[in-house]
Amino acid sequence: MEQTELAKSLSIAYQPHPITPIDGRQGLVAVTDGTATVRNILLSTCVDPHQPIVIQLDGKLLTVEEWDIVCPTQGQLLSVQGTVQGGGGDSNAMQIALMIAVVITATALTGGTGAFLGAELIGTVTVGQVLGAVVMVAGSYLVGSIFRPEQSNVNSSGESVSPTYSLSGGQNRARPYEPMPVVLGTYRMFLDYAARPYTEYRGNDQYLYQIFSLGLGNLSASEYKIGTTDITSYTDYEFVTPDSNGQLANFPSNVDTAAGATLTNSAGYIQRTTSSDTYQIGLDFESILFYATDKGALNANSAQIEIQYKLSSSAIWLTPTSLDIYGDNFTYNGTYLTTTGSSQKPNRGTVYIPNLTLGTYDVRVRRISADSTDTKSVSNTSWSTIRSYQQDSSNYVGQNRIGLIIRATEQLNGAVQQLSALVASQSTYWNGSAWVTGFTDNPAHLFMHFAKGVYNADGKLMYGVGLTDAQLDLAGLTVGIIL
Repeated sequence: MEQTELAKSLSIAYQPHPITPIDGRQGLVAVTDGTATVRNILLSTCVDPHQPIVIQLDGKLLTVEEWDIVCPTQGQLLSVQGTVQGGGGDSNAMQIALMIAVVITATALTGGTGAFLGAELIGTVTVGQVLGAVVMVAGSYLVGSIFRPEQSNVNSSGESVSPTYSLSGGQNRARPYEPMPVVLGTYRMFLDYAARPYTEYRGNDQYLYQIFSLGLGNLSASEYKIGTTDITSYTDYEFVTPDSNGQLANFPSNVDTAAGATLTNSAGYIQRTTSSDTYQIGLDFESILFYATDKGALNANSAQIEIQYKLSSSAIWLTPTSLDIYGDNFTYNGTYLTTTGSSQKPNRGTVYIPNLTLGTYDVRVRRISADSTDTKSVSNTSWSTIRSYQQDSSNYVGQNRIGLIIRATEQLNGAVQQLSALVASQSTYWNGSAWVTGFTDNPAHLFMHFAKGVYNADGKLMYGVGLTDAQLDLAGLTVGIIL
């Protein structure tokens, strides 16, 4: 199966605390192909770009407008620093109090003279005066960096913007081309990924799709945990169990994901290519749209987007006659996709081009609406993700797989911790008169099970040694004596 090109890495230094930068400091790594904007990269790494932060790219301070324009590339450093949010008498009072403390400290160091680095530079300068000057300058800089001047907000209506939750994937790992696990007895195990996880939008909600492997054998799994928390403590999740052939109904298990790009009219078409054997294409879009009136109210604003696709081997671009749309503020008229909003909260939606002939496709997307030049009109659009849904003809008979769908919420937000389960295996063993199968932790029974081996329906040994009864000391094993 052809895989999408590996995106390039970008280092992110995230310091969420404005006063004590060490607290909560994280070193993050994002993947980008050079077309994702700063805002989209932050969303993909679960750093909320709507919180009070300042951003620097390789030491250069970025304006808020540049967050939706600048596209970092491989090897650059994105520094994200939390800052105190202004907007009230409490923060101003705190700023004044801190400045008074700085002045008092500096004055004390100068011996009460109040002279720092002014006229006294001409005469004799004492150590205390120098220290006082240093404290005054450094203290003023520190207070100024914490309480940055408020920027004007187009939304003076006092509208509260509800948070937007996102999931960036899980912390379980895939082990491609490595042996599958075999559980003997009862163990708590961290489950391996059985497929690449992916996300989709359903309206403004984001869902994370994961498929896990519990290994081979006749197993029973219970007491699932995310990290150290029982999964039953959460509400927005769903398990999908396989059929007798190991297939998960209505749960695509072979999906490749690649980044899109910010959509501007000036940029023209943005083009991507799917993986091979694609039968369905999924496109994720995000937008922030509103018009701020002189009175501070937010009125509706909209933008139109064009989507085209073609087989990579063809020269003819096609416009979808219809799209499967999962987004409350997205509509399609057979020519253009329209997204509408009247809030600072991002609109999110997924659209699908379904029922395609298996193949590799080129997809191009462009913004039809003109880019906004009016400071009161906010019209940001982004094509965040493209997914290739590919045919999966693998044989999963004898494998234990389970699907898990999680909705991004305040409970589950960001990277999902490792999923584990208490897994118990059934073993086939000699009870003294016959071979029986059941749950057991008896070492002799487990030895017999592995020594005999387990075969699939075609008579192929799946795991174990494959010994015959004549090669085993059944009498000794029956009483738990292993020779």
